[in-house]
Parts: sequence; structure tokens; C-alpha cells
Amino acid sequence: MKVLSIIVFLVTFSASAAVPAQSGQAEINRVQGLIEAGELDEALAAADVYIADNPKDPRMRFLKGLILTTRTEWQEAINVFRTLSNDFPELPAPLNNLAVVYAEIGKYDSALEALKEALQINPDYASAHENLGDIYVTLAALSYRQASSQEDNDQTARAKLKVLGQLVPDLADVSTSVQATSQSKPQTASIASQPAADPIQSKEVETFVQAWASAWSSQDVDKYLDFYSDKFAPAEGKSLPQWRSERRYKVAYPAYIRVEIQDLETRMLTASQAKTAFTQRYESNTFRDTALKELLLERQGNQWKIVQELVRDEQ
Repeated sequence: MKVLSIIVFLVTFSASAAVPAQSGQAEINRVQGLIEAGELDEALAAADVYIADNPKDPRMRFLKGLILTTRTEWQEAINVFRTLSNDFPELPAPLNNLAVVYAEIGKYDSALEALKEALQINPDYASAHENLGDIYVTLAALSYRQASSQEDNDQTARAKLKVLGQLVPDLADVSTSVQATSQSKPQTASIASQPAADPIQSKEVETFVQAWASAWSSQDVDKYLDFYSDKFAPAEGKSLPQWRSERRYKVAYPAYIRVEIQDLETRMLTASQAKTAFTQRYESNTFRDTALKELLLERQGNQWKIVQELVRDEQ
């Protein structure tokens, strides 16, 4: 299944009369470069400084929304895109991206409303039309799945769901593709396949994995080790105390660590178990590598925990 792939977009609002002249374009370009390099903390700090001095320039505020979306800070991203739309009601792009965020957290009705607002501003906005179709397909799939799961086992609904899956191969277990775009250059972002019973659960898992990588990168050893369950089974027959001791040293020792997660895929096994697969790019002052990794996660109380960690292959 596919998960969200955030794309950094070229922000070109110059066609709008509400946008000031190209003043500040160098800083816009610098922040966009930081986003592309994965330096999200620095990009966000720079964006906030620029916005404080240039509150009427929507370009940086739009970029801030993309940064927050990339960081899976959903409510903050919603606030940015909604406020931007209110301040610049002639721009449909913030509403289009607002719909992306709503769809990411399973709020499809809110996504629909945002897209309809975007189309009221620009009835020819192709990305919003396509996204609207994707949302309707997702809602249809959810309804067919619900109908087919009832006791009378509606075979017609099951057949319709199968047809949708054939027409839209990425639909899988009810998924959609929504394009998150800039004002003038649409790009495609893929929204995660999620179980119909709890569309937010997959996002919780993905946020957990990114937070695990962040704790590792910041070399916060205690926080990093807390992501692992007491039932975690280390590789190579090591005991859990031995593994924890070795990891404490390996995480704390380097002068710096950078861990980047790419192409993250999540599969819900049960309501309390999930498996993730991703490309892990690791770099420190002493070592660097790229590996394909799998994590088996288990919900314990109100928290997800890692119970197994496997390296599938190296690139």
C-alpha cells in the first residue's frame, strides 16, 4: 500500500494581485531548499521569522503549511491553510491542500467541503476536480465495504467494491490519491491506505515511526529506548538488557546522527498490531548506510511499541 509522499512545491503566487512583488523571493527559495534537504526545524524557524515581518505575503505561509504537513502536525497545518484561505479568499490552493490534510486523518467530509470551496473560487481548478473525484471514490468504497460486512453479506456491494478496486488499483483497503499543489504547478501526493474501521490508526503508526527516528537523530537515548517494548526480541540471540546497553552506547557516542525515513508503508495486521516497511538512511560522523527495514509494532495501553526490528536488505 502507498503512504503519504510529501512533495515540496514551487510556490508561485505571482499571478494574484494579493501577492506582493518578488521581494523576499530569495528567502522563499532558501526555505524551500531547506525543506527539500529535510531540514524541517530550520525551515520552520526561518518561515516564522519571515512571516512575522511579512504577514501579508501568502507564499511563506503556504510553505509553512507544507512543512507542518510533512511533520504530520495535522491540526497546525489545518490552522495555517484555513487562516491563509480566510486572509486570501481569492486563492484556491490553500483550500486544496487543506483537503489533503483532512483526507490524511480520515475527515473526508471536511475534505469535500474544502474542495468545493476551492472550486467556487476557480471552477476550472483541475487538481481540485480530480481530488474531489478521489474523495467520492473513497467514500463509495467505505460505504460498499460497510454494506458487504453486514450479516446479510450484500454481494452486490462486494461486487461494486471489487470493480472500484479494478478501476483504481491504489484503492486497496480504501485509499485515495489527492494532489497537494501550489497555485500554478500541480503535483501528486498519495494518501495512505487505511482500514475502514479506523482510518486514523495508520497515521498514528506512521507518526510513531517518524518520532522514533527523530529521537534517534536527536540522540535522546532514554526517549529512543522507550519506543521499544519490554517484549522486544533483539537479533542475534542477544538478551534485552545486553541489547539496551549496546544501543545506549551506539546512540550516544557519535558526534551527530541523522536518520531519515523514506517510502514508509504501513499495514494494519489487527487493531493492536501493525507492520511498517521503509527505507532508512542513516548518517553519523563515523558511519553511513541505507537499508530496507521492517518494524513490527504492538499497541500496549495507549502507546505503540516496537516488538521486532528487521533489516530486509541493504542498498
